Amino acid sequence: YKSLDKKKIDRSIFKQALKQLAITGKIHADLHPGNIFIAPNTDITMIDLGMNLDLDEAQLRAVQKLLFALATG
Repeated sequence: YKSLDKKKIDRSIFKQALKQLAITGKIHADLHPGNIFIAPNTDITMIDLGMNLDLDEAQLRAVQKLLFALATG
């Protein structure tokens, strides 16, 4: 695994987590290295059977507005 591009993997994990939050309203509440699997081809799988949250519509819209405000200044 020394040959893997760790910065690329970090960005990918961040994007996946952000996409889960901003689009689907799902939160992986316990994201740590023990819950992330990286295949030799750099496919990434995030698992956790216990600490996942679902935002309701109002919460999802609030998060989307916050992320938009952060992105646009």
